[in-house]
Amino acid sequence: MQYLQWDKAIIAGLSMGGGIAMTFTAQFPYLVDDKIVLIASAGIMEATDISRTSKFMSSPFVQTMTSSVPVRKYLQRLITKNTTSAVAADAKKVEDPVTEIVRLQSAHLTGYNAAISSSLRDGPVRGQASSLSADGWVDRAVLVIHGTDDRTVNARYAPLILSLLPSSTRERSHLLTFNGAGHDLTISHSQEVTQAMLDFFK
Repeated sequence: MQYLQWDKAIIAGLSMGGGIAMTFTAQFPYLVDDKIVLIASAGIMEATDISRTSKFMSSPFVQTMTSSVPVRKYLQRLITKNTTSAVAADAKKVEDPVTEIVRLQSAHLTGYNAAISSSLRDGPVRGQASSLSADGWVDRAVLVIHGTDDRTVNARYAPLILSLLPSSTRERSHLLTFNGAGHDLTISHSQEVTQAMLDFFK
């Protein structure tokens, strides 16, 4: 921001980015515009929401193994082979773009798996409730957007986020839900989400 000579920025956090936005606003309130958007926001998830498989896969031991060169090379070969086979089998079939991006990042970006794993273990996926009640959140306006069928970050957290905000901020904030939308609502409901944000920022 200093390089761009920006005094403040409009903050919009999606998923794990919501947890980051919570902490960033609490720690650096003078850098944040008075309007903030949290979409399918993590940040206050409970440990019980994270599956045993995810907890095991995010353990330091498993991450050390999966970040080793032989395992990464194997994953890269496996991803390439599966992608080539899928294209050959059905050229017209369109794979879920989010799944494909995650697979590619997991196989080819060296620190990707470790970063995701440490986020599940240590945050910002959870533990950010105190950030929402910090002085940095006073007198702001927050738009919380969530899908009712979100299986990654349960929709019950959306109203809880609002309830944790300072009263002066709660009065200027609101919750927008999309029935049947999942965690990828910025893709499945892209036009509606974009329009809601534009209206909010006016």
